[in-house]
Amino acid sequence: LNGNIIGINTTGVTIGSGIGFAIPIRMAMRIVEKLINKGNVERGWLGAGIQELNPDLAISFKIPRGFNEGILINTVKDHTPAKNGGMLRGDVIIKYDGKQIRDSRNFKHMVADTLVGKKVPIKIIRDGSEKTLLVTIGKLSS
Repeated sequence: LNGNIIGINTTGVTIGSGIGFAIPIRMAMRIVEKLINKGNVERGWLGAGIQELNPDLAISFKIPRGFNEGILINTVKDHTPAKNGGMLRGDVIIKYDGKQIRDSRNFKHMVADTLVGKKVPIKIIRDGSEKTLLVTIGKLSS
């Protein structure tokens, strides 16, 4: 694309069409910066399982009409930032640190890119009502 690097190849599938997988260049540059400045990379972690919110789930979890973005918390592990911050199974996250949630992939990147130890406001819908939780982001262990 006009001679610009858009990603760094990580692996490929040689069977069939030769499909490849790459790290987007913006993510790679953030990782390089952290390696240069700190010598390691820390990734943010919540400790909750998530899934996409579909129309049937939205109805069953009493999500008001008009909310078509967000993700459903399907598990919350004990002794995790999510549990300590008050998250419950069945909560629907609609905003993370003031930013709208588009999908689960977007949300995972947002959490991973958050500084470990940062207190993040997370807006949820629980039992049909909006609520904001303050969650301290943990460190993803490798």
